[in-house]
Amino acid sequence: MKTLMLKRFIIVTICITLLTLRILLPNAGVDITTVLLVLIAAVALFLPDFRLLSPYIKRVKIGDFAEVELKEKIEKLDAEVKKAEDAASANKGPKTKNSDNISPDIEKILEESSKDPRAALLLLSSKLEQQLGRKLEQAGIDTGRDYSITRLVNRGVEANVFPKEFGAAFRDFASVRNQVAHGKAFDVDDSYILSLISLGTELLKAIS
Repeated sequence: MKTLMLKRFIIVTICITLLTLRILLPNAGVDITTVLLVLIAAVALFLPDFRLLSPYIKRVKIGDFAEVELKEKIEKLDAEVKKAEDAASANKGPKTKNSDNISPDIEKILEESSKDPRAALLLLSSKLEQQLGRKLEQAGIDTGRDYSITRLVNRGVEANVFPKEFGAAFRDFASVRNQVAHGKAFDVDDSYILSLISLGTELLKAIS
């Protein structure tokens, strides 16, 4: 706080000195330069701490940018999910008893999304983690206490449990999910969350 006040004092002193010199010069008049100097001094003196205003400025600028970035990421995710679905169809094996659990899970997610999209997204993420872990355990891979979607799918791809197309799709989903869940700099519109939920449920189906 003392440093801030010292900086303001120095700025004001410089501006007042320049203004005084300009007025004392022959033929000096009140021109645009003088007005600007006065404005600088006034701003330095009376403007509140910039840090108090920066969160609002940051919110507007980052919010606009983040929304555009989020839209682009969802569009990219859509393309990756289609690739993962095609790969899953090509590698589809016999139906297992665990596949029967997918439909009720999706129904529960969709029901929750109509009430609270953010809660539905968290539920979807949990179901994806559970299903990825289940598939790895069925393949004899010990996941321990690893619940990360990205790490689970990477292990599955490396062990040929999942097709390689799953890697990009699940990693992109986790990345966008994190941006939505932790996007404190801007408010995410529900339409983006619902789009993400729709793509995530397609991934949940693809795992089965």
